[in-house]
Amino acid sequence: MSKKYRINEIFQSVQGEGERTGGASVFVRFSGCNLNCSWCDTEHKPYKEMSAFEVATTVRTVSSLGPVPTIVFTGGEPLLQLDLELVGVLRGQFGVPFQVETNGTIPMDVDVRRMVKWVTVSPKAGTTLRVLPTEIKIVWPQEGIDPLDFLWMPCHKYVQPADGIAGALEACVRFVQQNPLFKVSVQTHKLVGWK
Repeated sequence: MSKKYRINEIFQSVQGEGERTGGASVFVRFSGCNLNCSWCDTEHKPYKEMSAFEVATTVRTVSSLGPVPTIVFTGGEPLLQLDLELVGVLRGQFGVPFQVETNGTIPMDVDVRRMVKWVTVSPKAGTTLRVLPTEIKIVWPQEGIDPLDFLWMPCHKYVQPADGIAGALEACVRFVQQNPLFKVSVQTHKLVGWK
């Protein structure tokens, strides 16, 4: 019997955060997370159990507007479930780049990592990173976390205004003006009404 993945939703949209902002993507949102962040803006708990082939079929269905350009695994926390079987089936069906959006606390399988082009890590206070990112996105301000602690990392670096905190955008802009190795990443998809 084939493994089942807890999938919250699969949809086509445009990437709204980080270095890949503006790029067409199909998002595979996994249900469940190993953390419980108070500012999390993602409803990821409801799910449907799907096999790798059912995920691939749904990706094909939702991408009816055109070819699948990039598949983004998000959540919840995708690394609780993402494995070689799912990545292999999607690679075989579509042959496109993969992006993973993770909190970085769960190690990524080595074989899966070889097949993933872009890893976005959003670190949380009090956790240890177990994934080397392509880009790091720090929701800020965030008690117990200092973006400068990640200055040494050889990747793209972003601060993103925390939802629901007055003055967060202004704080991010000031931080970037004082620390030009970082950029501000706003959630463009929310500003323009994309999913």
